[in-house]
Amino acid sequence: MAVAGALLLLLGLRLSAQPLDAYGLNGAEYKQHADRLRWSQTLEEVLTAEPPPTLGDAIGELDREFPPGLYAFAEGAAPVVGRSAEAMTWTAPAWLLLLALAVASVGWSLTGLRSVAAAAATGTLLVPGLHGSAVRFYFDLPMTALVWTAVAAFLTLRDERPVLAGVVTAGLGLLATAFKWPAIPALAPLLIGAALCGWTVRPELRKRRIGALGLAAGLWIAGVAAWAGASDAPGSLESMVAEASVADVSLESGSSDVGLTAVVGGTLERLVRPGRDRQIVMRTQWYLATLATSVLSPLLALAGLALLVVWLREDRRTAPLLGAAVIGHGAFLLLLVKPIDDRFLLPTVPALVVACALGWSALPTDRLRRGAAIGIVGVGLLVAADFHHAPATPLTASLEVWPGTWAARQDVAVPVQSFEIRGVGAASSFERRGWGRRDESASHRDGLRARVRQWMETCRPQNVAALEGASVVGPTGDHTWLEYELERLRRTEAQSPDIAIRSYSCEEPRVEPGSAVLTAHSPGATAPGDCPPPGGWTVVEVLEDPAGGNAVSVWGTDPNSICRHQER
Repeated sequence: MAVAGALLLLLGLRLSAQPLDAYGLNGAEYKQHADRLRWSQTLEEVLTAEPPPTLGDAIGELDREFPPGLYAFAEGAAPVVGRSAEAMTWTAPAWLLLLALAVASVGWSLTGLRSVAAAAATGTLLVPGLHGSAVRFYFDLPMTALVWTAVAAFLTLRDERPVLAGVVTAGLGLLATAFKWPAIPALAPLLIGAALCGWTVRPELRKRRIGALGLAAGLWIAGVAAWAGASDAPGSLESMVAEASVADVSLESGSSDVGLTAVVGGTLERLVRPGRDRQIVMRTQWYLATLATSVLSPLLALAGLALLVVWLREDRRTAPLLGAAVIGHGAFLLLLVKPIDDRFLLPTVPALVVACALGWSALPTDRLRRGAAIGIVGVGLLVAADFHHAPATPLTASLEVWPGTWAARQDVAVPVQSFEIRGVGAASSFERRGWGRRDESASHRDGLRARVRQWMETCRPQNVAALEGASVVGPTGDHTWLEYELERLRRTEAQSPDIAIRSYSCEEPRVEPGSAVLTAHSPGATAPGDCPPPGGWTVVEVLEDPAGGNAVSVWGTDPNSICRHQER
């Protein structure tokens, strides 16, 4: 409880100071929030449509780039926490707590020891990749929490109530899949491993476990098949397969056919391609390195390795669970998935944590166990405090490893990226996609965002444009944030404002006539940026940052046609 309280305090302080963590381009941290508001509007339209749509049509409308689970959860949470991006992000720590409870339940079911359950929960909370994900509104942490809740339910019910175990596990598996499709390759090997744990029981119990596993698998597969086949429109499953498969698969507009033959054939072709062995070795090295440097941290990785050694020597009761997770999910990542991303490791990490908890429990003396617990918890909390609040220091200096050389090899189908070491601390995930250190984050600039939002509400411009990737409010561009603000405005007003959000580039600088172009304010400038769209430009308005930072200039070619106050 003390560790959970301390960690929640660290997370709460970060969310208060930095409600959204910038990453990617053009305000990518707002993408899920903009999509969430669009999904909410679509749900309302589906529920109020006359005549009501068929189930297949409704699924086709609601199942988009990602499955609808996270957005449905947000719709339920909105009356409690609010609909804004800043408010919704506060729901993320709840998924971390659910995951810790689920892993504790797994530890209890496998050992019957409260100390192991407590150690497993504590270890889960202290994993930097997990608590780093708990300050973002994204899919991976909820999916991981639900995957392990399904494993916990299976282990709890498999011997005494196998039918209920199958039904509940299948339901939780479908729920995890509704958050993100990679729940399937993450959960399937874990359930097999869970069924094999404690296999030396009497034959009657083994039959119950096999029956529970078979029922869970059958119901889960049937549910997924029914969902995937309910609509003819391309959905999130097709999107994931086309993006992540090692097969060269693409979805043409309007087609729902992923092409199973193309997927299988392309996958087999990639698996036997010359240089594939070297690629697998390099990908394995990359995943092991990022496990130690960003999912964990060097110090926590060393502590975990020591406990794993003890576990291997003294108490290997969870070997089937860990082995199935590493082999099953590892084969999926190394052989079948095109991108490399340390977020993909998160569903497997709790299996390592449970094994480490058993290793800690097997230490020979109470004094040694107490000392190890104090040391690991202390290091874990220091790593968490450094990750979420500390400035960069010599102890956490950045070092890039394996830069460039492998990525230049043309005979490797998927180049292996470099990774970062942050001294004794935990590094941000690959391209900050999953979690990011606070000392690498830009200010959220709440006051300036509120000022731009107020201008959009009162001015009602027909078009708002910004240079692709240019820092206006956010550090790497603002297109997605502006789209989110527009969706937020549409959800709060009876009459939807007719505003279009545009981006332009130096290669294609054209914007629509009458557009308002936003740039960082530059006194004395005569045009919006170094590659302005053609036309005579003038500053219509300067939006000041209440915190004293750089202001925003609103440019227009015809100042009198920018705002449409009179149409309100």
